[in-house]
Amino acid sequence: MKYCTQCGTQTEKNERFCLVCGAEIPDLDERIPDDGFNRWWLLPIIMLSVILAGGIIMHFYLEHQNSETINAYELGIQHAEEGHYTQALEAFEEAVSLKKNFQAAKTAKEFMEVALTVESKIQDIDKLIEEQEFQEGLQLAQEAEDQLESYKGEVTQQLLDRIISKRNEVRVAQIEQQFSESPSFEELKILLWQIHSINVEKSEELIQAMEDRFINDTFSRASENLQDNQFTTALNIVEEGLRYLPESERLKNLKSTIEKQKVAFETEQQKRIEQALSQYELEQDHNKNNAVEVVKVTAKPDEYGDIVVKGEIKSVATVPIQSVTVNYSLYDENDELLTENETFLYPETLYPNETGKFEYIHYEMPEKVSIEINQISWFLDDE
Repeated sequence: MKYCTQCGTQTEKNERFCLVCGAEIPDLDERIPDDGFNRWWLLPIIMLSVILAGGIIMHFYLEHQNSETINAYELGIQHAEEGHYTQALEAFEEAVSLKKNFQAAKTAKEFMEVALTVESKIQDIDKLIEEQEFQEGLQLAQEAEDQLESYKGEVTQQLLDRIISKRNEVRVAQIEQQFSESPSFEELKILLWQIHSINVEKSEELIQAMEDRFINDTFSRASENLQDNQFTTALNIVEEGLRYLPESERLKNLKSTIEKQKVAFETEQQKRIEQALSQYELEQDHNKNNAVEVVKVTAKPDEYGDIVVKGEIKSVATVPIQSVTVNYSLYDENDELLTENETFLYPETLYPNETGKFEYIHYEMPEKVSIEINQISWFLDDE
């Protein structure tokens, strides 16, 4: 069997020329030497080489593409963890464009779109706080939290922490606004309980102001009852205050003072029966001791326009004195009497040469007032 060396057409054994292309057909010995190489094997070899080369090139291309995809994905993760959600979204989009079936990148891309929406809502909450739209701010924080309900992970937790922090800022701002409206004592207790349940550093100053107002109100209410010798009522008021602020030294000292005043009053009542001594005579005996001196006393308005009376009393006695009370009067610019009040010194016990302090807030007073101390009373250990 012969074949044309030009076109490959099959020819008869004795034919000299190809009937298709007309080329001369050499003898078999001339066409295929015994020790030669059949060039027809080159075609499949070349084709196989091309296929192998293409496979190798495709392999390295896919490897390079996979590497770029992974790099883009990991960069997106890094941006997301750093809170750069726009850059993270761009990186995940690049990863998806490089590898269409990269499901992890698709999921991450969808989550970044959610994260950007949440981020926008968090920023909107700041505007609502400035506009004092507190309920709308809380609602927006809840919507943002609901969007993350089906997601987990470090970035999700970061967003949730920011939402919680922003919600607390809204609550603190709302409480601050309510506190500025001079709430009643019962309302103040609720606000104080609410502010203590919020862990925000910015609220420390507000907490201090609220606690000071609460202590002053408690002190005032208890003092009014104590002045009327309503010891049980005064103790109940102070104990209720201590349930909210158990570490308040002023309230602790006031409670101790009330208890000692109660014992002293009951003892004095018994003495009156036994010795027929009047309270006036007892006060005269105390005044003769001259156990204290006034270091300083002021009556100035605070930031809320209320008059804050402050003073210091020094003990010049040679023995400890207890339950020191200060009676004073406030006058306006025309020296007209505005009010007369009695308050207590803290600490409850003063030792020789020790200085104690007193403080009291008066509401609805003119800005300029003057103060005059009328009388200072105290108890000794043996009384």
